[in-house]
Amino acid sequence: MKVNFEDLKIDHVSLSSGIFSGENQQVDWNFVSKVNEGFGTISGSNNDSFNNHHVVRKRVDKNDCGKEA
Repeated sequence: MKVNFEDLKIDHVSLSSGIFSGENQQVDWNFVSKVNEGFGTISGSNNDSFNNHHVVRKRVDKNDCGKEA
């Protein structure tokens, strides 16, 4: 099968995207990411947040990619 594009526009390439051209083969191609954030939420009226210190306790889970975030 051959597919031809007269015009190709790529709007966004994220960390798990790939653009391939020509004869190629992607074997076991994957992407894993983990983000730890420690701020939480603020709700209500007239609330401020300043001069804060945040701590994130790392917990290993099944989706852990082995990198400290």
